[in-house]
Amino acid sequence: MDNRNTLTVGGMFVNGQFKNTDYINIERDTLYNNSVVDSDWGFRDTKTAFSFRNIGANISFKHNFTKPNKEWTVDANYNSSRNENSGDYISQYFYSNNNPKTLPVIERTGGGGKNQILYGTV
Repeated sequence: MDNRNTLTVGGMFVNGQFKNTDYINIERDTLYNNSVVDSDWGFRDTKTAFSFRNIGANISFKHNFTKPNKEWTVDANYNSSRNENSGDYISQYFYSNNNPKTLPVIERTGGGGKNQILYGTV
């Protein structure tokens, strides 16, 4: 603005997402006295997603007085963020002859959050 007054403005924006898919084959043996007494196999199918957003802004003003080492400053900052996540999971086990040992287990998870912060200094 001039040689005694400074105004600074800044900001940021971040946005993104992650998606993941896994298919896991599982083989299990049950041992008793060092001998296999049961064998089975299974799978776990996983699909997850995560998204996020962050917005921030700041403004600062500084005034230098004519006396050396005398100044006045004002700062204000704002930040807002949010996230969401979800996951779908399917698991099932089978006997070694491929007959189902368990019913499919279907699980779903979800969550998220948000916050806002506003602060200033003089």
